[in-house]
Amino acid sequence: MLFLRRNLPIWLAGISLLAILLAVIIGYGKRPVNGPDLTEVQEEELIAGHTFVKGNYQSNNTLVMFCDLYNSMCADYFRFIESLYEEHSGNLKVAFRHFPLADETAAKAAQAAGEQNAFWEFIEKVFGSQEYLSQEKLLSIAESLGIDVQKFQEDAQSLYVQDQIAKDKEYLTKVGFMNLPVFFLNGKKLTFGSTADIKMQVEKELTRSMAFTTPETDIPAEDQAEEQPQTTAPIQTMEPLQITFSENGWEPQRATGYAGQIVKWTNLTSQPIILKQLIYKFPELQGGKEIGPGETFEFKLYGEKLWRYIEKNSDNWADIYIKEK
Repeated sequence: MLFLRRNLPIWLAGISLLAILLAVIIGYGKRPVNGPDLTEVQEEELIAGHTFVKGNYQSNNTLVMFCDLYNSMCADYFRFIESLYEEHSGNLKVAFRHFPLADETAAKAAQAAGEQNAFWEFIEKVFGSQEYLSQEKLLSIAESLGIDVQKFQEDAQSLYVQDQIAKDKEYLTKVGFMNLPVFFLNGKKLTFGSTADIKMQVEKELTRSMAFTTPETDIPAEDQAEEQPQTTAPIQTMEPLQITFSENGWEPQRATGYAGQIVKWTNLTSQPIILKQLIYKFPELQGGKEIGPGETFEFKLYGEKLWRYIEKNSDNWADIYIKEK
């Protein structure tokens, strides 16, 4: 008893300090999520040349997710993002990058499926089969999507795909993270505790961006003037769009072209390069086109919307926004 009496002030001070710490922890856990945190990066860094993107490519809003295809939390959030995308697909792009915590087999398989234009369908099925995700199951998913299985297996085991996964992991490690999944909205890493937090932040950003978008009602009058036969030059007279590839990548990296216009890609390096479309659009370019040193490859554009391609060996990307004229 004497010992307790003598040390009573110390005991009371310790209990008080413990109570304060407990209150801080509880308060922190209940803090509201008001918006993205302070981590902000450039979209050009977030979306690599091998990253698969879907949505309205004219939209200024991009949601990038980093996930592990074996992670159940990632599966739950992926399904939520899919529903959010369907709701806002006209004003939102979604991109997917990998961060396998242990096994990289499914991530490599997904990128290999993307080589045959089945990336999004493949990962949807993978997330729905996590309990049985063996090598045989991945092959079964590929077969169910009509994928060339032999090419699929070769691509999944290639150094090219292995490097893609390594770059995804390296980037997120550099930026920093605590848990998966990780989301970036327009270059800002989101702080969230639930799907409701993400929905609130995405819709808030979409509303904000729409306030700065020129209404579509302003466009028709200008378009009509451009479409008048007297003022529009014949497509045949358009100068070719010249694009070069050097040690520094594509130049220009972002270009605007017109349906019917010829594009000329010239290889200025001493090694062959492979031009491969990242956004599948032209069946004629399926599988990629090799351009030898000093050689030029020509192709006539058609259709419209943004089209992205890469140099397969270096992962340098570029895009062309194709307009009707």
